[in-house]
Amino acid sequence: MAPRAAIFDLDRTLLPVASGPAISEALHQVGLTGGPVPGQSLVFGFFDRFGENRTSMLFARLGARAAKGWERSRVLEAAEIVAPTLLDMVQPWARGLVERHRADGDRLILATTTPFDMLGPFAESLGFDHVVATRYRAEDAVYTGSVEGEFVWGPGKQRAVRALCDAEGVDLASSAAYSDSYFDAPLLNAVAHPVAVNPDPRLTALARLRGWTIRHLDAPPGVPKVLGREPQRLLMPFLRLPQ
Repeated sequence: MAPRAAIFDLDRTLLPVASGPAISEALHQVGLTGGPVPGQSLVFGFFDRFGENRTSMLFARLGARAAKGWERSRVLEAAEIVAPTLLDMVQPWARGLVERHRADGDRLILATTTPFDMLGPFAESLGFDHVVATRYRAEDAVYTGSVEGEFVWGPGKQRAVRALCDAEGVDLASSAAYSDSYFDAPLLNAVAHPVAVNPDPRLTALARLRGWTIRHLDAPPGVPKVLGREPQRLLMPFLRLPQ
């Protein structure tokens, strides 16, 4: 019998927010950037609150161009620097979920638009077997400003994961996938056990329509959420006693 996989998105799934600001800081530390890109905080703030959108993906696509001329070795150095920060950001109930799949013998796959070269140490520390991510093309160990292969997003992510599973003899159809994003619907639809984690509004609607599991990995299973927050937290401002 072919092995199954457990496929995890990164931003707003394993992590509660975008990994971009932490990665940008690490790139700044190794001297590849002069600091945050103008508008970055606005884009990531919107992403953290409302989820993935075409504007944030345009920002991600421009990353390859911005990296033109960078030495790959320095990006790999930044990946070592940012790994502990990303590990500290992993949601409380995400680690146990990853460990459960590992105990069940499932292959662990991290599937994300985030650049591949920034994720190796983090993925290895968390116990992932494979990383499916956007790869920046390099010649003579220097980035060219283009993407190698397909941009790992939406249908492209589903195709990249399927290609990996076919190459590794993994049964994608019987596997599980976890994501927050409506744009990952092609991947979620390709597995037997799709789970919407901290889903954006459109994925919430789709998950309810199709009967997919909805989870929030910052809380134990079964704790209800309204607009991404536990009901009692939403009610607290109205329950304060008068002074």
